[in-house]
Amino acid sequence: MAGAKRDAEVAGALQARVRELLGEPVQTSGAQSPALGSDTPALTPFRTQSVALPPCVQKGVHRSEQALASAHEPYEGTDAYLVVLPHPGDPAHVDVYVVDAACTTEPGRVLRQDTYAR
Repeated sequence: MAGAKRDAEVAGALQARVRELLGEPVQTSGAQSPALGSDTPALTPFRTQSVALPPCVQKGVHRSEQALASAHEPYEGTDAYLVVLPHPGDPAHVDVYVVDAACTTEPGRVLRQDTYAR
């Protein structure tokens, strides 16, 4: 059960980070997420964030559309990119990919993929 609880915590932290990147205010406890390397304040202001994605990361998600948001930050101890894309056919959801940043010319290795409500 500990693994399932840990996965639920990681998914919750990731979903909160996605909302923050998309510009939604996020209420947090002020503690650093165990999965993501960001220390978010108690209330995050509205803003969207994106960083340039290396071609290997874009190839890793196997999608060609423009990311809604992206970030370069650690994920469970691995240097990674968080990529938020529109969910095909459902504008109320987004697809989230965490891709290992260690890629060069090969497609990046997807560490996690989820779909969340916007």
